[in-house]
Amino acid sequence: MEDGNHTFVDAYGFVRPLEEKDVIDALQKKVAERDAARAIKWKKEKLFADVTKHASIDKLKPHCRLGIPSTLRGDVWLVVSGASVAMATNEDKYAQLIDRMSMINFSMSKPIETDVRRTFPNHVDFAGDGSDMDKV
Repeated sequence: MEDGNHTFVDAYGFVRPLEEKDVIDALQKKVAERDAARAIKWKKEKLFADVTKHASIDKLKPHCRLGIPSTLRGDVWLVVSGASVAMATNEDKYAQLIDRMSMINFSMSKPIETDVRRTFPNHVDFAGDGSDMDKV
């Protein structure tokens, strides 16, 4: 998919023109610096330490609106969305769903693959022969 030395693959897996590389690199550096500063603030204020308490979730809301540091994002959203409680009360639910999926006819897989390729034509995982489509 890459056109010799005229393209590169960005951090998200998309093939981009080489002339965009400096701009994208500068933007990613700026985002990383801002993310690191937020992470320090979150740790300093212990924003996530007692997040399971409702008062702490209310305290988190304004900080979430400004952006959750990438190092904490997964854990914060598990708690804020209620998924951590749901996971604790339904420990074997994922395994049950996987078992159910193995019995379902995958008649919809072809349209989904087509749609993903059409939506992300420049993504390295979804372009080409489709050998990486199981990542969907």
